[in-house]
Amino acid sequence: MALVLAAAAGDAAVATGAWLLGWNQRKAHEKAAEMALEGMKLEADLVHKKMDLIDRAHQREFEEQERERNRQQVLELERIQFIDRERDRQFEDRERQRRRERERAGENLQLLREEAARDREAWD
Repeated sequence: MALVLAAAAGDAAVATGAWLLGWNQRKAHEKAAEMALEGMKLEADLVHKKMDLIDRAHQREFEEQERERNRQQVLELERIQFIDRERDRQFEDRERQRRRERERAGENLQLLREEAARDREAWD
């Protein structure tokens, strides 16, 4: 009987050892899974931070392009305003020149009329 009890105690010890070994393996696997999950979380955080940096870089690039477009539009508007002012100035210069020419023509006409009147008086 002692032999049977010893054999049973041995089997129980083996069974307990196997259970402990399995429990330790499960714990090791759980710990490995937790560490892998933590690693994935850290990697995901890095990816998000990288994406944020890329987004900010794209935003800065877009804003810079927008500023450049606005600057080009301002330059184009200034160029158009300059052309308009120059055309207005040229138009006013031409109008002044025409007025002077009309005044001269009027003076010349007056002189011609006076000369014609003198000539008529001289012939009469």
